[in-house]
Amino acid sequence: MLQVTATKIFEFAYAHRLPSYRGKCGNLHGHTAKVEITVAGVQGERYPGITADFHEIKDKVGLIVEELDHKCLNEVVGRAACDAPEYFEQVGDEGGALVVAPTAENMVRWFKLRLEREWPEADVVRIRFWESPSSYCEWNRSG
Repeated sequence: MLQVTATKIFEFAYAHRLPSYRGKCGNLHGHTAKVEITVAGVQGERYPGITADFHEIKDKVGLIVEELDHKCLNEVVGRAACDAPEYFEQVGDEGGALVVAPTAENMVRWFKLRLEREWPEADVVRIRFWESPSSYCEWNRSG
């Protein structure tokens, strides 16, 4: 059987700041982000000609995206980091406390963690987080 992937793209607005960052990103600012979730499957296994049901991807990932839409990511990612500190690199904030900065790299890690917990049966093979139309970070199963 031929293994094919299916990708669903989600868009949302958010605010964040990078603690102790020297530059504009140290200030609170906003982005319109895109996240691409790619799922692998065997074509025709669940339904003839379908690798992964786009409606299922939308339902599962959409709930996770709702946690971020129009939110300050510093708060959201900070809570997740308490549950799984091994997933995230930390930085000292202006007061010296270790925190997780909501960088694009850490957002990929956040999505990976949330998908493992909320949709463990999915064969997620790639997560791409677009911070802007020209900048993204990516995790993929192959490396």
